[in-house]
Amino acid sequence: ETVVPPPKVDMVNEVISSENEIKLASEATEESLGEGTICIHTANKSCRLEIEALPLPPEATSLLEESAHLLRALNLLNSKVGVKLNEETVTKLRELKTKLHAAFASSRDNSAVWESAVDNVWSFGPRNVGPNLLLN
Repeated sequence: ETVVPPPKVDMVNEVISSENEIKLASEATEESLGEGTICIHTANKSCRLEIEALPLPPEATSLLEESAHLLRALNLLNSKVGVKLNEETVTKLRELKTKLHAAFASSRDNSAVWESAVDNVWSFGPRNVGPNLLLN
């Protein structure tokens, strides 16, 4: 009978270990992590990434869903070199930004989080046009 031990190195020669696992906030050793926060460490513990997930205000979510066509145009502008938007689309994008500011300002929950949310948007999702936001 041949016994094959499980691999210790994957296809790209990275060590397979349990140190790369995501720790939920309830399992984390630090008290500062709250509900909805995860903490990820690199294998050598030199880098740490904390991500907090919060639900968007309903007004902002519905506005982002209604403006999917504008977000597609914005994604096209960011993904292709030489693409220019017409003046009407630029005006509508400015209006969307103003409406998003108003939607976040009207939110009662976590108002401190949403104060500068529009200026800190890194990405929309899913597929770069949805109602989810990745904020810096």
